[in-house]
Amino acid sequence: DMGSATQHCCICGGGSHTLPPTNSPTVTNSPSISANPSSSSTPSSSPTKSATPTQFCLDTPNWEDGGGDGCDYYKQWEGRCRFADSLYAGDMGSATQHCCICGGGSHTLPPTNSPTVTNSPSISANPSSSSTPSSSPTKSATPTQFCLDTPNWKDCGGHGCDEYKEWLGGCSTADWYAEDMGSATQHCCICDGGSTTCEDFRS
Repeated sequence: DMGSATQHCCICGGGSHTLPPTNSPTVTNSPSISANPSSSSTPSSSPTKSATPTQFCLDTPNWEDGGGDGCDYYKQWEGRCRFADSLYAGDMGSATQHCCICGGGSHTLPPTNSPTVTNSPSISANPSSSSTPSSSPTKSATPTQFCLDTPNWKDCGGHGCDEYKEWLGGCSTADWYAEDMGSATQHCCICDGGSTTCEDFRS
């Protein structure tokens, strides 16, 4: 008779998002007066910058999970975030990567669609004297990582790495389905296998 948890429990997306009214409001006939009232109604020419600026987040546009649900669905069912990686991830990733409500999304502003054009371009105080590339390029201390699935590998059920990408939970039982060529944990990047060097593919 009192309804369900989806109406009354916060963890299920229900509950109340407003404070209840006080039972004993205080009424005074003598309102307090500030000892240092503001003397100006105009905004300050030097506004104070907050030490903790407001954070913002943008959901990934048009993202959908393995079941075809987007971030709006996770906003209604926040409890589903806990299972986003293990049960609902799809080819586009999971809600923990793309939805703010689940700790994902983007915290940087997207590029503007209307670039500013100026008739007075800025001139560098120290322009480069050379247009040729450096003969001693700098090597990154943290090079980009890559991984390659083993070509044509399949488990005993005939499933390749693409199937394991669609069902990430299958990695935990991959060794049960190992074939003569080994299991997905050896050959599929999604299961922490595959090759991270080019040596295996040069032959």
